[in-house]
Amino acid sequence: MMINLKKLLVLTLTISLSLQAERIVQLKKTVQVSGHLVLLKDLLVATDALKDSEKELIIIKSPLRGSKNYTPEQLAYEMQNHASLMDLALKSPEFIKIMRVKDANYIENVKAGLTAALLKENPWKRFKIEVELTNDDINKINAMSGADFELVSQVPNEMFTSSKLSVKFTEKGKNRGTIILNPNIRRKIYSIVLKAGLSKGAILQKSDLVVDQVWVDGKEGRYASNFIDCVGYELTKDLPSGSRVPKVALMDPIYITKGGHFNAFVVSNGFKVSAVAKALTDGRRGQTIRARNTKSGEIIQVKMVEPKTGIVE
Repeated sequence: MMINLKKLLVLTLTISLSLQAERIVQLKKTVQVSGHLVLLKDLLVATDALKDSEKELIIIKSPLRGSKNYTPEQLAYEMQNHASLMDLALKSPEFIKIMRVKDANYIENVKAGLTAALLKENPWKRFKIEVELTNDDINKINAMSGADFELVSQVPNEMFTSSKLSVKFTEKGKNRGTIILNPNIRRKIYSIVLKAGLSKGAILQKSDLVVDQVWVDGKEGRYASNFIDCVGYELTKDLPSGSRVPKVALMDPIYITKGGHFNAFVVSNGFKVSAVAKALTDGRRGQTIRARNTKSGEIIQVKMVEPKTGIVE
């Protein structure tokens, strides 16, 4: 979903604090804290886009015990209290679980240690990665609080979005057990993104796009991967600055509107003859439409190949 925090309008799976959102951050699915306050840095997978002062902003109070689920809209409302955050766009899961744990630092240390160990293993050593522990992972690690740990083995899934980790815990030389974790893993790759936000109906130009590093979740087929995949296409929804271009948000542009006049060419034996035709429907790039030859009155089928230009079929 995309929520404009000034108008709170649901649009996509991203939450924008304004239509001019310039910074994109990712909300964690599970947040663990030991204290009674949840800071902005606690909620985010990565804080690179934040100023140091923004990382320490208080967003909500943590549950006294156990956990509590929040919708992205609820957290977005709370972030409206901080004017400096109004240029953020928040990528978010459907809900965020805030967990009160005994030692959040220990869990973060385990996560950091596992991340470092994975970066020595294939395929992860080829990327910059972010490890996000699941609720079950956190509960298992929490039960081992204080123990030393080491990664015994790891088996990534086919999409490179997770890995089955076998982790051994010891304390003062004694084995406390081996647990299986299944964290979510994101990779940072180079991809095409928007230089600035664009509105529904805009025709994408190469000048609108730039290649930049982005976090991915393995579902690469959903996004345009080359300029040829998106340049010249029309957007079917608003997209914020810095976002990737989903293929479902693209459609062929309109080359002629209903009632408009255009050139219709007949190609035969190497010769090309043109006539003026009147479109009986809107015509998008590559689409065959019905049109009327303005001179003969004949109804013809024309494939639109350029703006106001088609070939008679």
